[in-house]
Amino acid sequence: MTAIITDTKYRMSLSLIRDLADNGIDIVACGGEERPFAFLSKGVNRRVVLPDPKANPQLYTERLLDLCSEIRGKEGQKPVLLPVGAASLALITDKARRFEEVCLCALPIYEALEAANDKAQLAELAVDAGVPVPESFAPTSDDDFFKYQYPLVVKPVFGEKQGLTAAMRYVIAHTPQQAIKAYRDFTFDNTPPVVQKYLEGGGYGYSVIADRGEIVNAVCHKRLREYPVSGGPSTCCVTVDGGFLKQYAEKLVKALNFTGPAMIEFKMDKQGHPYLLEINPRLWGTFPLTRVSGSSMAYDWFAVAAKKEPKRIPPTVGKRMYYLPSDMRRGLSCLKSGQASQSLTAFKELFSPHSKEGVFEWSDPRASLAYLTSYLKRGRQ
Repeated sequence: MTAIITDTKYRMSLSLIRDLADNGIDIVACGGEERPFAFLSKGVNRRVVLPDPKANPQLYTERLLDLCSEIRGKEGQKPVLLPVGAASLALITDKARRFEEVCLCALPIYEALEAANDKAQLAELAVDAGVPVPESFAPTSDDDFFKYQYPLVVKPVFGEKQGLTAAMRYVIAHTPQQAIKAYRDFTFDNTPPVVQKYLEGGGYGYSVIADRGEIVNAVCHKRLREYPVSGGPSTCCVTVDGGFLKQYAEKLVKALNFTGPAMIEFKMDKQGHPYLLEINPRLWGTFPLTRVSGSSMAYDWFAVAAKKEPKRIPPTVGKRMYYLPSDMRRGLSCLKSGQASQSLTAFKELFSPHSKEGVFEWSDPRASLAYLTSYLKRGRQ
């Protein structure tokens, strides 16, 4: 059986490719003209260049539908379509009926995707489901910002629609002036941003593969390091027992009647109580941790789409994963700011038997080296 994986420019796609190939599934990798590093993986059976889904959504959709139809015609069965990027996911869910005719998918319905992406709507849904959210504020004028206690977090309701990267989708404001500026910058299409109390505890992700409101498999991770240091994507994380978050994740997945992969992000307050921050209703940035920890989540996503029995192999607790390039950048950033001890943490991971780089694997050298090369060329996350 064939799996079509889109947006193979993202590093989490390589983990998905490797896991499915290890399970004997034929892989068709789709990417742009830049020929993503995942194209070089030994797990890929075919490479297909598609238009940019953001720049030319209509042409992208038609080409992807044609690809699914072609494979269906040749193999006599529908391929499984697994979209990795947010733009691809949005286009496919919007044209769900057309895609269902030519491929198999395990994706959220359009309404569930919109609710998960809308932070204001998600907060209301969470409260109704009994999931705690941080204290929120609804300023009516600039004067209101001088009445609040700081720090505050200001984040756009539709960060992805504004074209913001993960590290750009919030501001930790320590003064009224910073909060006011962020509020103005993040207002989009006459929709004001979310203003919430800043939580000082640790960050956790409870990530799931779901099928019609039920969790098929899950992995919980704790953030250990991130870049930028002030707050950004994880550069190092570890699998933990997520039992204390399970009930909240189950409530949210059920309330959304969610299908597919999602990362539910929580943060703790000083007393260790968890609060929902957001849901990433797609393949998440630390997805390679599922492979590092030995779980079957990649296959389980495929299985749900293909109407096969998932393996439901849980992750091993205590497995650490790091992204070498971004973790090194974090270390250099700490060194420049005079935090010498913090700068050494990334280097220690290289010699730890309990840690593993999230993308680099000697068993797949061409893709691994191309990943490091592409990162150095870009000079960013």
